[in-house]
Amino acid sequence: MRLEAGRILVLGTGYVASAYLRALHYLGMRPRVLSRSWLDYTTEAELDQYLLHDRPQLVINAAGYSGQTIDDCESNKQETYSGLVALPRMLGSLCAHRGIWVIHVSSGCIFDGPGPYTEEDAPNNIGQFYSQCKIHAERELAETKARAWVFRIRMPFSHHRHPRNLLQKLAAYERILDGLNSVTFLDEFAMRSFHLVQKAPPGVYNAACSVPVHTAQVARMLFDAGIRRKAVELFPERDFLAAGHVRRSTTILDVSKFEKAYGAPFGDPLVSLKWCIDHFGVANSSKAVEPLPQ
Repeated sequence: MRLEAGRILVLGTGYVASAYLRALHYLGMRPRVLSRSWLDYTTEAELDQYLLHDRPQLVINAAGYSGQTIDDCESNKQETYSGLVALPRMLGSLCAHRGIWVIHVSSGCIFDGPGPYTEEDAPNNIGQFYSQCKIHAERELAETKARAWVFRIRMPFSHHRHPRNLLQKLAAYERILDGLNSVTFLDEFAMRSFHLVQKAPPGVYNAACSVPVHTAQVARMLFDAGIRRKAVELFPERDFLAAGHVRRSTTILDVSKFEKAYGAPFGDPLVSLKWCIDHFGVANSSKAVEPLPQ
């Protein structure tokens, strides 16, 4: 089925949703956007009535609670569960009934350990409430039998300022908890994942840059660019946990399934990171921005 302009619905208006909106507007797709301030899409009757009236071909679920960090999810478990598990389960059931395609944005945080993890590996990160919810959401969405593409992203970054942007977080942290992780260039992901659903079968796809990077390396790049004002000081994990934080996972995703289906590899993270750092915040000003790297 060819996706028609004007028949794509985006749930949410946050960091990931905004990246999809930029990609879709660039492609001339004129997506519709549902914000909870306009319609309570967590209520089944209201969402179903909207789907019946709007008749989208594809719903992109980029909604859900994640807070500033996963620490917030531990403190707001009811809101986290409602947004990350109950909503995708309900959306999947409604879309399966009405024959609507679904993009669901999941997380590589469901894994913990060196990896690289493929889509066939069983999730093993049960130490965070956030990751537990993401694991359950994938399973329950699959049970609805909706025609769904599940994309697992990891530590997303872009040149747009946002509290959930990895670059903005690393620029502000006093000390850096280092680790080797996959990262996702959000704008590249949004564009490629939208193209992928039109040529690859539904299923689960890991979506991140071609190779992992060290968190401290990214922080040093921000310091060298003058965005991070304090020199990089490492935060030992024992001190991090003693300060009351939830343990963070280290995860490397195998993205070969996505790359094979798409027909091209993801970009080099150091190239993408440097481009985003060079243009960090410019997208929110009146200054012109050069095209994104291919």
